[in-house]
Amino acid sequence: MLKLQWGLIGVLAFGGIGHLAGTLMSYPPGTEIFVWSLTAVFCVFAVVFLQALRLTRKNDRWIGGGATVATAAWMLLALGFGAAIGDILDPRGLVHAGASAALLITTLLSASDARSRG
Repeated sequence: MLKLQWGLIGVLAFGGIGHLAGTLMSYPPGTEIFVWSLTAVFCVFAVVFLQALRLTRKNDRWIGGGATVATAAWMLLALGFGAAIGDILDPRGLVHAGASAALLITTLLSASDARSRG
């Protein structure tokens, strides 16, 4: 499961890089949409960082909790993007939402497994 989790973190990181590239190519610097788009880039990389930290510090419940909340929030925001553009199946949002949902599931399963072991 660990390799799967690292892979999902990688998918989110690549998605963040794509989002950054799209922001830099699509919007004039300094505009409102440019800044908001960069905010989303920051958000996805915060999730990537927290999830990577969670995997390297397995006994830290605060990091695990923060990673879980951040990942769930990013998943909902990615779905919200799809809804806002009128296409919930748009790959730009769907990749982020899908990877986040899968990562959220593996995060919760890992936490449950750790509690049962004890």
